[in-house]
Amino acid sequence: DDKVALIVTNFGAGVASGHVPLLGDLPHAEAYDFVDELNGVSYHRTRQSSGVRGLYVRLDPAQAHVFIVHPHQP
Repeated sequence: DDKVALIVTNFGAGVASGHVPLLGDLPHAEAYDFVDELNGVSYHRTRQSSGVRGLYVRLDPAQAHVFIVHPHQP
């Protein structure tokens, strides 16, 4: 189907943050829900905000996000 998985990991010894560019990999939709399968938290982002700089992430050492990205259904 039109879901995308995104895995972001911090293998470093310090806090890491940055933007993950991904707009070209997302199915066409006006907005998306990024559901983190590791902690059950969901983040809603618009296509425009995801496309400008990418998805912002911040991770403590040895932490990760495993996002399943769904087109947002209002």
